[in-house]
Amino acid sequence: MTCTTSHLPLRCMRNPAPLLILFLTSLLVAIPIEDSSAQDAELDAAGQLEIIDSVTSVLNHEYVFPDVAPQLEAHVRERYRSGAYQDVRSGKAFARALSRDLQSVNEDLHLRVYYYPDEYFDTELDQEPDAAELARRLRADQRDNFTFRRIEILPGNVGYLKF
Repeated sequence: MTCTTSHLPLRCMRNPAPLLILFLTSLLVAIPIEDSSAQDAELDAAGQLEIIDSVTSVLNHEYVFPDVAPQLEAHVRERYRSGAYQDVRSGKAFARALSRDLQSVNEDLHLRVYYYPDEYFDTELDQEPDAAELARRLRADQRDNFTFRRIEILPGNVGYLKF
């Protein structure tokens, strides 16, 4: 059996650690988590192209499957050139359409694009949380066990993490 980077069956792996690293690295490409309170904004064609440039740059430098990144870029640029996004004016709707198109190339459901208008970053990210807010966040994370649901070592010394 031939093992490729686009299909990593467990039987092809001698050491499960790369699978965990592969999974965690693929999460890094998901550009920030969508917040329902973030205002949506109108996008024109230039704004869409700016987002495509930004997303494809990150993919080309950071995506866990470097051989797939050029295919992702070519696909979304062709969709843009063909006018697939010309009627999409909402920032959030454009992010969803872009995510759907990127996922259609290699079915990586971890790969998502989220849209935040500039105003969100101007207000939300410049505010330092006070001690009470930090303590509240820590308590919430502890209650949620820092998103870990199950951790165990399976037969064959295979590590299992359920988030």
